[in-house]
Amino acid sequence: MPLCYSTQTTLADAIATEHYPTFYVYITSQFAMPGNYPRSNPQWIHQVWCQVAAGQVVKDEEGNDLWREHKQTLKRVAQLRLIDEATQSAVVKLIATADSADARPVVYEVSVDAWPPSESLPGNSFAEYPHNDERILDSLKAVDINRVYYPCASPAIPT
Repeated sequence: MPLCYSTQTTLADAIATEHYPTFYVYITSQFAMPGNYPRSNPQWIHQVWCQVAAGQVVKDEEGNDLWREHKQTLKRVAQLRLIDEATQSAVVKLIATADSADARPVVYEVSVDAWPPSESLPGNSFAEYPHNDERILDSLKAVDINRVYYPCASPAIPT
């Protein structure tokens, strides 16, 4: 059974698990995807969230704090989701009270048998990364996800 991979923060995982009926995730066919844009590489994302969880401030190419940007993205997603006002308020409160420890990464392993290919959408493409391998699953159910918590700096991370 072939697997695909996605790396999330424990904050994003908790929000999706507790408040959303389905998950919206970017996946790749390998954990350490050679030739991918860094933000489309689950191993790179895992390393970044490990650094943030350890209290480091990690910035993108433009100098933006990735943890702050991530929390803003989670707020925008909550506003776009078709959820009731109480749920949206609960999600925003979770985000507001999150600290860097909530950036701990969780790796999703998803069997390609869990969703029909017609339900995956093309991911981002980048001119400087012509072989970027990325798909989007927008209706993944929690039951279809195997959560794996690789320790930061673990040599046992799949490649």
